[in-house]
Amino acid sequence: MKDSESVEVERMKWFNLLLLYGTGDTTDDDPHSLREDPDRKLMSHLVEKVVLVKLKDLVGCWWDPLSHTQTVRLVNLMRHYAEAYPSLSPSSKPLRELTHAIINKIRDAIDNDIFIPMFPKNVYDNKNSGVSLFFQRQFWVAWKLLSSTLMWHKVLSDSVIHDLAVRSLLNLYLLPALNLAAEINPTDALDKCRNVINALPRSWVKSEGTHVFLGRLEDFLIKLSEKLDPTTHSPALKEVCDLLKSIGATTQAEKIAYKYL
Repeated sequence: MKDSESVEVERMKWFNLLLLYGTGDTTDDDPHSLREDPDRKLMSHLVEKVVLVKLKDLVGCWWDPLSHTQTVRLVNLMRHYAEAYPSLSPSSKPLRELTHAIINKIRDAIDNDIFIPMFPKNVYDNKNSGVSLFFQRQFWVAWKLLSSTLMWHKVLSDSVIHDLAVRSLLNLYLLPALNLAAEINPTDALDKCRNVINALPRSWVKSEGTHVFLGRLEDFLIKLSEKLDPTTHSPALKEVCDLLKSIGATTQAEKIAYKYL
């Protein structure tokens, strides 16, 4: 996080005054005495009891999970607080309440902002029609929320990220849209799938257990390969194999390569 983007509260006068509180009250250099000094965690407790409470209200009122810039700043802020202030443990009530506010805001965005129209394939024959353009727009809105949600990897718990990003956004919205896109234009579907996979945390795509929660994405890529003509779509088929490997489906990728390439 750049200095100019760092925590503004730490640049305020009151913060810097309190930062020095008690430093001139004693000349005792005994390490044990310093460890037992109740003022040692003053700033940490102030951040926990005051700043996080205010931040929770700001998240509820103003944070837009669809905003990349806002989400990057909020994620960096949360990471900074977790690293800089030792009292912010999982048992901290203000931290839990702030976390719940973040999760609820993402869920509200999923429920209220994500809608992808699913009509028969022939409705989308004219790519410049209002329905086709709306489908494209809504797909990328959902992808944007997926990307923003995945920024919380290693800030929120894996179970929460899986629920919000995979079970809700990917499985309920994006994958049905990808399947429809594959019927309309397999090459376009491949481009969309590439962007979805690129949004995934690298530690996910390298994990041995990736298939447990990305199984439906793996199934989609296999079905997509069957829609691509090997005589005209050889580069696309190769990319399908590469994408399967990137999410741990190496065996399936090899089968497709053996069958078509």
